Amino acid sequence: MPYLALYRKFRPQGFSDVRGQDHIVKALKNQVISGRLGHAYLFCGTRGTGKTSIAKILSRAVNCKFPVDGSPCGECEMCKGIMEGRFLNVSEIDAASNNGVDNVRDIIEEVSYPPPQGRYRVYIIDEAHMLSAGAFNALLKTLEEPPSYVMFILATTESHKIPITISSRCQRYDFRRIGTKTISDQIRMVIEEEGLKMDEGAIGLVARAADGSMRDALSILDQAVSMGDKDELTYEKTAEILGRTKAEECSMMAAALLKKDIVSVLRHLDRVVQSGKDLSVFSEELIRYLRNLMILKAAGGDAPAAEFTEMLDMEEDQINDAKEMIKNITNTRIIHLVTKLSDLHGELRFSTMPRIIMEARLIGLTSEETSKSQSPINESVTAGSAPPIISPAPPETKAAKEPPKPKISIEALPDDIKRVVSAWGKISSALGGALGSALKNSIVSPGGRGGLLIVEYDDVKRGFLKMNEEEISSVINEKTGLKVSLEFPVPDKSKDPAKTYVDIRNLIDFPVEEEG
Repeated sequence: MPYLALYRKFRPQGFSDVRGQDHIVKALKNQVISGRLGHAYLFCGTRGTGKTSIAKILSRAVNCKFPVDGSPCGECEMCKGIMEGRFLNVSEIDAASNNGVDNVRDIIEEVSYPPPQGRYRVYIIDEAHMLSAGAFNALLKTLEEPPSYVMFILATTESHKIPITISSRCQRYDFRRIGTKTISDQIRMVIEEEGLKMDEGAIGLVARAADGSMRDALSILDQAVSMGDKDELTYEKTAEILGRTKAEECSMMAAALLKKDIVSVLRHLDRVVQSGKDLSVFSEELIRYLRNLMILKAAGGDAPAAEFTEMLDMEEDQINDAKEMIKNITNTRIIHLVTKLSDLHGELRFSTMPRIIMEARLIGLTSEETSKSQSPINESVTAGSAPPIISPAPPETKAAKEPPKPKISIEALPDDIKRVVSAWGKISSALGGALGSALKNSIVSPGGRGGLLIVEYDDVKRGFLKMNEEEISSVINEKTGLKVSLEFPVPDKSKDPAKTYVDIRNLIDFPVEEEG
C-alpha cells in the first residue's frame, strides 16, 4: 500500500477530531442537530487551519443517515460513499484553476436537479477569492436563492477579496491560527500512533515552525521523520534537518545587537553563513526571537502576567534567559531592531549579495548612538553623523491655531467608518500599553474602498502598528462587530500632516467613546 502523508492520514474525519476551532465546531454541530442549516457558508482563515476539512465533515454530516451528536457516523452508506468519492452529492471545486463564468454556469445547471442520493447537494469552493468578477456575478443569484437541497461552502485565505454582495449572503466563520500548545499536543498524539520518538524540544520546534497551521506542522513532521534516523529525534537533529537556526544562535545574536557588540555580531553571522543557513530564513527567525523579547518587556520583564507568557514562542528556560537579557534594555531599542530587521528581511529576499547587505545593516545597527537631542523613540542617527539641525518653531499666530478646512464631509463617509471611529477610544483602551497609545495618537484618515488609513510620521511607531495589524483589526471587530481594512502609509515628512491627511476625529459631530 502506498505511503500516505501524515497530514492526509490524520485529517479530521469528524467534528471531534478538529483541533483549535472549537467556536466553529460547536456552532455547526448545533445547526446539524437542530436542522437549522444555512444555505451558504464562508470559511475564512490562514492556510492549514481546517477550512476544507470542516467543510468536508459538514457535507457528510448533512447527508449522514445516523449522525452522532451532529457529526457524521462514518459508517453508513452515505458517509462511506462521499469519503470514497462514489456519490455525486458533494462536489469540491478548486477556484484557482476553475474560476471562469463557464465553470459557475455548470454548477448553476446542476443545482436545478435534486441530489441522486441523500438530502443535500454540497458545493465546496476552495480558494473562492480566485473566482473572476464574472463568475461571482453568475453565482450571485443562485447563492441568494438556492433550492432547499443545495448548500454552498466557500473557503478562502483572503476574505477581503470576496465581494460584499457574496459574503453578505453567507454565514461567515473566521478560523483562528492554531496555538502552539494545541499543535504540540497533536504532534504527540501522531508520534505515539506512528510509534516514533521525539523529544520535547523537537516537538516545540516543529510546532513553532508551523506558524499556526496544523497541516504545515504535520508536513514538517513528515519531513523530519523521513530525513532522520531510527533514534529519537532531538531538537538539534530536527533543527539541522529543517535548516533552522538553533535558538541559542538567535539568542546570542540578539544579545550582541542589544549590547551593540559589533565583534560578536559579525562572529555570530559568520558562524551562521558557514553552517550553510539561508540568511533570509535566519533574519526571519531573529525577528521572531526579538518579537518575543518585545512582548516580554512590554508585559513587565521580570514578572510578566501568565497570559503574556502564553503568547511567547519560547521554552521556559529560554524565557528565563530572555528576562536576564532585557533587564537593562528599553523596549524602544527592541522595537527599533524589529523594525529595521523587518526592512532588512525584505531586502534579503531579492538580493544577490545577502551576506554583504546583512553585514552592512547589522554594523549600522550596532554603531548607532542616541544623542540627547534625539527623541527616545528615534535611534536612527549613526555614529559619525552630523547632529540634527533643529529649526526654531515659528511664532504661533491666530490663523495657525485655526483647524484646516476639511477636504471631506462627514456625511460622505460610510456608516461603518463613522461607527469604528466613534469607538476609537474603546478600541485604543482595549489594546492598552504602547500599542493603544500609539494608535490613539496617530491620524485616522479615510482610505480606499471604505477602509482606514492609520497615519504615523514616526517610522518606528508606524512599524510597530503595522506589525500588530492583525491584533488591531481583531479588537476593532470585537468592539464594533465590523471588519474594516487598514493601511499604514509612509507619509511625506516634508509636508504638513494636517494638510496632507484629514483626521476623521476632527470632523465627527458625535462623541468618541472611551472605555468605561
